[in-house]
Amino acid sequence: MSVQQAHPVPQQYPKRTLPVRVYGRIYSTLTGLWWRWRLHSLGDGAYVHHTSSFVRPENIAIGPRVMLFRGARIEAVGAAPAPQVVLADKVSIQRDVHIGACLKVEILEGTVFGAGVYITDHDHDYRDPKRGYFGTGELLAAPVTIGPKAWIGERAIVLKGVTIGEGAIVGAGALVNRDVPAYSIAVGVPARVVRRFDFELGQWVSP
Repeated sequence: MSVQQAHPVPQQYPKRTLPVRVYGRIYSTLTGLWWRWRLHSLGDGAYVHHTSSFVRPENIAIGPRVMLFRGARIEAVGAAPAPQVVLADKVSIQRDVHIGACLKVEILEGTVFGAGVYITDHDHDYRDPKRGYFGTGELLAAPVTIGPKAWIGERAIVLKGVTIGEGAIVGAGALVNRDVPAYSIAVGVPARVVRRFDFELGQWVSP
């Protein structure tokens, strides 16, 4: 049986010329000032890629050292005075992630999202299909909480009312419509728990 080993990721990036570095520093500074003015809050050391988009940014709170990469889309459509989307310290959001909230979506410290993840705390009201779904102005909603230190795989979907616990892992392409316990792995459509971490043994085991 083969043994998998952890390999460190080299933190080496291509060297940039002086004009590129100066332009990048100026651009980053101006972008940070712009979003610090528009967002509910923007923590120190946070990175927001210029292609990221926000709906009602005044209802979005981004914590320190958050990484928000290309094409991220965050929508806070609720009317409450408090932020509907909260990204805590050291949350990493890869490209093309979409977060939609009308009550609250809270992503706790150190949580990592793969590319293309979709998180929502609401649905259109589907209880009477004869009415249709467009333009009714009515939503069914329940808050979503993820983390801390969770890992949501690429193109996973997390639906309303879900809590994903500390250190949990959601597999790529999973559809999460129920809670995922802390220190467990959930995969599939709909997602189900297939592993949990046994701290006495120090390894992942069957649930």
